[in-house]
Amino acid sequence: MYVNIEVNGRVIQAMLDTGATNNFMARREADRLRLNLLESTSMINAVNSGAMPAHGVLETILKIKPDVMVEVLDEVGAVLEEFYDVMLAELPRKLPPRRTIDHWIDLEAGAKPPAQAPYMMAPLELAELRK
Repeated sequence: MYVNIEVNGRVIQAMLDTGATNNFMARREADRLRLNLLESTSMINAVNSGAMPAHGVLETILKIKPDVMVEVLDEVGAVLEEFYDVMLAELPRKLPPRRTIDHWIDLEAGAKPPAQAPYMMAPLELAELRK
């Protein structure tokens, strides 16, 4: 998700991962924004590369403005209106109690699977693999 954020009085565009516990910034961008970094001994595991040392961490940078309202897109509003009856007016404060059986599918004894996954190898190789 791309958002406009204000850092040290400058508005920049940032990419945020809403499912991540941390968001990262390039060292050159932190220097450009004149951010004060604290020393860190942490390591970062990047995709397709080994662990790299973190250059530093920000102590605090988040300032929430609760008075800011976001306009709902027309497409999103249409979906919300269509399914209003399945949305709760207020989110529950705790999880529901655990069920005795979470999921159950009755299978017929001796029934074969409806389909098998295709194999990307020659029939002779597949026969050898199955031995």
